[in-house]
Amino acid sequence: MAPVFGLSLRQITGIRRLVIVCLLALLPVALTLILRLTSSGEGGDTQDFVNGIVNALIVGVVLPIVTMALATSAFGNDLEDRTLSFVMLMPIARWKIALSKMAASMLVAAPFAVISGAVSILIGLNGDINSALAVCAGLVIGVAAYAAVFTWAGLITTRALAFAIVYVFLWEGVMGALVPGVKYLSISAYSLSIMYWLGDSPLEAVADQVIDFPAAMAGAAVVTVAFWLLTVRRLKTMDVP
Repeated sequence: MAPVFGLSLRQITGIRRLVIVCLLALLPVALTLILRLTSSGEGGDTQDFVNGIVNALIVGVVLPIVTMALATSAFGNDLEDRTLSFVMLMPIARWKIALSKMAASMLVAAPFAVISGAVSILIGLNGDINSALAVCAGLVIGVAAYAAVFTWAGLITTRALAFAIVYVFLWEGVMGALVPGVKYLSISAYSLSIMYWLGDSPLEAVADQVIDFPAAMAGAAVVTVAFWLLTVRRLKTMDVP
C-alpha cells in the first residue's frame, strides 16, 4: 500500500491546489474575526454565528469543497495522465489501492477542515473547547465520507468536479432544504448532527436541522464503506488503457 499511498499524496498536493484549499479554509476564520470585532454582544450573536459560520460555511462549503478538490484528483490525475495502468500493474490488491487513495485524500483534507473549524469556534464562542472538539469530530467523519464518494467519482468520470458540485449544492443544498427526509441521506447532515450531539449548548442553534446521533454515525459509516466498495468494484471491472 505504501507506494500507492505515497504516489497519491504527491498527486493531490500540488502547490496551486493547496493554495486554493488553504485560502478557502481561512475564509471562516477571517469572517469569524470580523464578526467578533463587530459583535454587539447580544444573545442572538451566538445563534447567528453557529448558523452562519458553522452550518452554512464550514459544513456547507469548506468541508465538501476542500475534500472534493483533493479526493477527485486521487484517481483523476491517473486517468488524465494515463498512468492508472502502471498503478494497476503493481502487485497490490484492488481494495488496498482504493483504500490508499481514500486515505491520502483524508490525510490532506482533514487538517484543513479541522483547523478551520476549530479556530473559528474558539474565536467565535469564546474559547469553548468542548464545542470545538465536537466540531472537529464532525468534520473528520464528514471528510471520511466525502473522500469515499469523491474518490469513487474521480475514478468513474473525468468530470468528477462537476459531479461533486452538483451533488453538494443541488442534492445536499437545495434538496436538503426543500425535502426534510434528504438529511438522512446527506453527508453534511451527518457531520452537523455529530457536532450537535457531542457539543455544548451554543450548537442548539442547529437543533432543527439534525438527525439522531446513531443514525448520523451509521449513515456516515455506510456511505464511507459503500463507496469504498464501489471503488474497489470499479477497479476490478474497468478497462484500463
